[in-house]
Amino acid sequence: ATAIRSKNITAKDSKKIFSSYIISLLMDRGIMKEDDSIVVNNDLTNEEIANLLGVSRETLSRVFNHAKKEGIIDYNRREIKILDLYRLVKFSDWFIKGGLHM
Repeated sequence: ATAIRSKNITAKDSKKIFSSYIISLLMDRGIMKEDDSIVVNNDLTNEEIANLLGVSRETLSRVFNHAKKEGIIDYNRREIKILDLYRLVKFSDWFIKGGLHM
């Protein structure tokens, strides 16, 4: 995939980029759990994800931590657990582009 490169990525933009990335993973390989959460196996490091998305590792960590604190996701090194899909989608432009109608 082509990395998104911009020196002027705002916090709002980084949330949208992050959310769109997580949603694309979810659509590709998400697994619904009994507690209605969705788990996505993650085989990339934070540095690799940051490079792919065109943001710094620090920015990616801030967005991950914010989403976790807000109860939108939980994560560890091997998987990302989507706890609130609606709020995740609200952060992205994905629903505007017709990817998911909520």
